Amino acid sequence: MVRKVGQFPPPTQSLGWPIPTIAKMRAVDPHTGREVPRGDVGLLEISQPGRCLAYVGEQDRHDNKVDGLWWNTGDLGIISRWGSVRLVDREVDRIRGGSGIAIEDMLLDRLPEASEVVVLARPDALPAPVYSTYSGDPIEPRRWAAAVEGLPDLDEPTQLDWENIPRTATWKVRRVALRHLLFGEAPVGLGNWT
Repeated sequence: MVRKVGQFPPPTQSLGWPIPTIAKMRAVDPHTGREVPRGDVGLLEISQPGRCLAYVGEQDRHDNKVDGLWWNTGDLGIISRWGSVRLVDREVDRIRGGSGIAIEDMLLDRLPEASEVVVLARPDALPAPVYSTYSGDPIEPRRWAAAVEGLPDLDEPTQLDWENIPRTATWKVRRVALRHLLFGEAPVGLGNWT
């Protein structure tokens, strides 16, 4: 994987294969729940004996993710014809025709001074990049232009201090909260499984 750093899509999106006879994965259309063809983006569902049975205090939210033996991860991905799984985005953060997390990984590889890069999907605008740097200094426009070369079109970047980016208790970026903070916008995807 290290030899593929800098390639698009980045190798960090590859999740590998489900464990045969123990776990199964499928990708389904978020609107219909029908399985999509191999190689197409779909909502990832998993069937395995060791999955969670509830969320503390949120049984209804958990039950909404269950479809018989299948459990909806809330992630969009692609299952290849050989069965390997590539993560694309969270369903609630879907960038049409692209992958926000792939763009983020590429920008973090290309901008070592960046401590965080988040690409937010927007309903009627280009995806919006948000970044923080270790030094607190902004990234020079020429450096940013070189970093985004060859990537899908993005809006102008927004710089925030690392501590001002909303996070969960496990340091994951709260993208819905960040999108609302910056643009006053709701999630882009359906958001039924988050």
